[in-house]
Amino acid sequence: MNIHALIVMLALTLTAHVASAGETGDHAVKPAAMEAVTDTATKATGAGITTPSGLQYEVMREGSGTPPLARDTVTIAFRGFLLDGREFDSSERRHTTQTFPLHRVIPGWTEGIQLMNEKAKYRFTVPANLAYGATGAPSMVPPVPPDATLVFEIELLKIARWGYGEKSAAATAK
Repeated sequence: MNIHALIVMLALTLTAHVASAGETGDHAVKPAAMEAVTDTATKATGAGITTPSGLQYEVMREGSGTPPLARDTVTIAFRGFLLDGREFDSSERRHTTQTFPLHRVIPGWTEGIQLMNEKAKYRFTVPANLAYGATGAPSMVPPVPPDATLVFEIELLKIARWGYGEKSAAATAK
């Protein structure tokens, strides 16, 4: 077993332990224990920068231009992984891209993609509270368990600025 697999297994074990350590039985996570899980995930994924919300990211490739705002629509290619390395979702596997208003996705994506420029590629480690939370995503294959920290590799392909395009053209034609 390589060191990466060992670190990931440790993170999963610690996550399960932390989730069962809630003082009120509702799986509340103690801040110090959550920090240990986040640190382990950082080591496992190589994420180098942590935002105040706990989102971690590593710049895999720089892009150029101005980052998107939450109200903009973006087109991305992505891969999503559980901490054990299993891929649970991927636009690349489906040979497609995803386009969406940035404010309509999980909070970790909304925050993280706003750090990127077009053509950039980042790896994000997204804590459960910025991902699918206590519900998880049982419809994914494999399912994303409740309170799971996730890893995403995201390439920002295109930004459509809010207020431009057809909507603006229609407004100026009146």
